[in-house]
Amino acid sequence: MAVRAPQAVVLSLGLNDACLETRLTSRRFAARMDRLIECARAVDSSVLVEVPNPVSRHGALGGVQKAWRLRKLVRALLALCRVREVPVCDQDAGVRRLPNWQHHLPDGVHPSAWLYRRKGEHLAQALMTHWPHKLSAKNDS
Repeated sequence: MAVRAPQAVVLSLGLNDACLETRLTSRRFAARMDRLIECARAVDSSVLVEVPNPVSRHGALGGVQKAWRLRKLVRALLALCRVREVPVCDQDAGVRRLPNWQHHLPDGVHPSAWLYRRKGEHLAQALMTHWPHKLSAKNDS
């Protein structure tokens, strides 16, 4: 970003990172995300945060501990976004609204092809809602 500032930045929490880095507290996680938001805003970039899909308590890669841990991180992320007035694409809430949403996470963590497509549509809609002028403008690079 120091060389060329992007017009827009999407920050997305990776499920593997969230579930594997067990020493990361929700407070430290929020502080890290806050630094990323500040870095983007320091170069006049618009920021949108994508909240990941939930983790099922079942499945080969799912589990109660991972699901609980991710929920804590998601709550911290949503609270940070409210305070910092950052728009959000909440994949967690979107997926949880689906009937039998766990069915679309075959291994308990990663979405099926259908759900990946649906998440992409949800993100595209969020981008168009929050940045229609940035996405429709011609890129002069």
